[in-house]
Amino acid sequence: FMPSSTGMKLIKKVRESEASTGAPRVRICVVTTESAQATEDQARALGADFFVRKPVARRDVERILQEAFPG
Repeated sequence: FMPSSTGMKLIKKVRESEASTGAPRVRICVVTTESAQATEDQARALGADFFVRKPVARRDVERILQEAFPG
């Protein structure tokens, strides 16, 4: 699907596919250089679980992994 599309379209397509097929929900992490809060808000509204701005710090990766895979 990428790179001919955008991440936002991909999130929407994944969530629509899950809904229509009953597939288990996958976790989606957006990693971007975008700094606008509106970009994060849009990604989360479409179903992104995590949002990280580049450059990505080790603590960001650790936080996401802990949230995505607790225990």
